[in-house]
Amino acid sequence: MQYSQLEFSVSTDRPVAIAGLETRLIDAFDTAGGFGLFERYLGRSLLWIRATEVAQLTRIQFERAPSSVPSWSWMAYEGAISFLNLPFGEIDWTVNVEFRSPYSTYGSSHGSRGRMSSSRSEYCAELRVIARPFGMTASSPGGESSGIVWDDPTVPHTVSHDQLRCVIIGKLASESGKLAQRHWVLAIRKISTGRYERVGAGSLPKDKISQDAGEMDSMIC
Repeated sequence: MQYSQLEFSVSTDRPVAIAGLETRLIDAFDTAGGFGLFERYLGRSLLWIRATEVAQLTRIQFERAPSSVPSWSWMAYEGAISFLNLPFGEIDWTVNVEFRSPYSTYGSSHGSRGRMSSSRSEYCAELRVIARPFGMTASSPGGESSGIVWDDPTVPHTVSHDQLRCVIIGKLASESGKLAQRHWVLAIRKISTGRYERVGAGSLPKDKISQDAGEMDSMIC
């Protein structure tokens, strides 16, 4: 994605620089959005990964916490990104089942359609999710394990696995009912009780993910 490849003298200018284009696209799509993502295509928008030529994504340190871009947005990082190659018309998206749109949540509490400007600072968007335990195999040199591409390839080696969870974003409809059904997920790391940050994205088979009933009581910030 070309906008993620832009370099700025001050990295915290990243969300400000794209704000105008973002607003025009929100109007063109007639949807809610912000932080470089759009509600109409929320599942696909969330499933971004670091570009193959990028060794590691670095989190941008914003000076004021309220103006921080959430970790689920590619705008929160330095480094180029791409999107997972997903089949069109073949995915059962899990919005309002495994995760809830942050734009609808914001809109309902502010009396608007949930249009967030990434350059404003009076709120920090949180993505409400069901955080599920998952199993994984050893990582490859490229930082992939069980189909997950880590924002920082050292995470599976340096973070205790009991601190890691995944969020199911979509499922391959044609494999419904199969143990190997492909699930596209966000990988997240616990930072405090009920609060997580994104650390990667990719795919996992159904039998690698805990299927116990869960509640949307966790958040990615």
